[in-house]
Amino acid sequence: MRRLLLLPALALPVFTSCATPPPSPRVRQDLQSREIGAEKQVVYRSCMGALQDAGYVIQSADYEAGFITAFGDPTPPEGLWQTLTAPDRMFASVVVEPKSARRTEVRITFVEHDEKTDCEGRHSLDTHTTFAPQVYGNFFRDLDLALLKRHEGPE
Repeated sequence: MRRLLLLPALALPVFTSCATPPPSPRVRQDLQSREIGAEKQVVYRSCMGALQDAGYVIQSADYEAGFITAFGDPTPPEGLWQTLTAPDRMFASVVVEPKSARRTEVRITFVEHDEKTDCEGRHSLDTHTTFAPQVYGNFFRDLDLALLKRHEGPE
């Protein structure tokens, strides 16, 4: 009988740990933005290159506004649970804003899109902004590589 009472108590942390509150606005901004020591044109082109290198398709781009939108398939998940919960498509919107002649801020937002079909054939679309640090870390790592390539020039 004691084992039956213990089982629900052990399962409770597993179910409650999945629901995490969204981060504060300050944490979001720190996660989604970086200031880079380069001109806007170099940073803008490097952002486009980083997205394309990650498999995204540029949907729209406006250099004057400093805006880029792109969509792509998310990184292939590892493991069964990640495969079942991975989004169908990921959208990205980037704002590139000059702060001075040689300083530029980049802010990116990733939005997960999940298309679902119920047993009666009705379609629904679930969208939500992701705040997974790995997603943003990967983009800024790729951006650093793209900036390095542009700085070094053609070989």
